[in-house]
Amino acid sequence: MPESVSGSIDRFIRVFEGVISVVTEEIPDSRVSGVHRKVLLAAMLDAMSFPLFRRSRNRDRFISFVLTYAGWESAERVSLPHLAQLSRLAGHSMSASLRSFAISRMSGWIPGERIPVARDPSFDEVVSHWPVENGTPIRLMGVAPESLRHVNLLYAYRNALVHEFRQLGHDLEMWDTDDAYYTHLTRYSDLDEPGEQSWQLQYPVRFLVGLCRTALANLETQLRTQETNPFDQYDWSSYWLPPL
Repeated sequence: MPESVSGSIDRFIRVFEGVISVVTEEIPDSRVSGVHRKVLLAAMLDAMSFPLFRRSRNRDRFISFVLTYAGWESAERVSLPHLAQLSRLAGHSMSASLRSFAISRMSGWIPGERIPVARDPSFDEVVSHWPVENGTPIRLMGVAPESLRHVNLLYAYRNALVHEFRQLGHDLEMWDTDDAYYTHLTRYSDLDEPGEQSWQLQYPVRFLVGLCRTALANLETQLRTQETNPFDQYDWSSYWLPPL
C-alpha cells in the first residue's frame, strides 16, 4: 500500500529529528567536535530547504528558507564589526558617514562582555547611511549592503563548514547560550604587547540547533498545510547526473 502524504511527512521529520539528536546527545560536546556538529546542522538547514525552494539557486534557497522558517529575529540585522571594517578599508569619501555610524554604535561595546547580535542595527538603518549613486546603494569593495546581514553571513559560514571543514573567524565560544553574539579578541605581539583588537562573531552550536528546531517545526506545519510530500522534491534516480 502506497505511503500517505501524512506518513511521508512523518518520516521526513523523523530523519531530521534524528540529526538533531545525534548533534545534541551522541557527539560529545568539546572544542574538537564543534566543527563536526556544525557541519551536520548546516547541511540540515540546506537539506530542509529543498521541499519548498528546490528551484532556487543554492544561496537564494538557503537564505529564503532561513528567513521564512527559522524564526531568527536578527537575521536581517547588519553586523557592525563587518560594517566598520568594510567602511574603513573602502576609504571611499562617500563612506565617511557609514564609518561614523558604525563607530558610534559600537562605542558602548565593552571588551569582556558578551554582545548579542540583537544589538546590531537594522538593515534600513544601515542603508540610510550607505553611499548611493542615482538613488541606489553602491558596492563598497564589491560588497553590497545585504551581504552584511546575518542571514548572508550565516550562508558564508555554511560554505566554510561544508566545503572547507572550518569555522570562519576565531572560535571563541566563551558563553553557553542559544544566541549568536560577539566576543572581543586582542592579539599580542612577540613582546606581549597588545596589538590588533577585533570583535569576533560567534554562531554557537546551541544557536544553530535552535534555528534547526524552529525551522523543522515550521516546515512541518507548511508541508501539512499544503499536503506536500517532501520526498517528491528530491531526485531518487539510480544515476547521479541530472539528465539521466
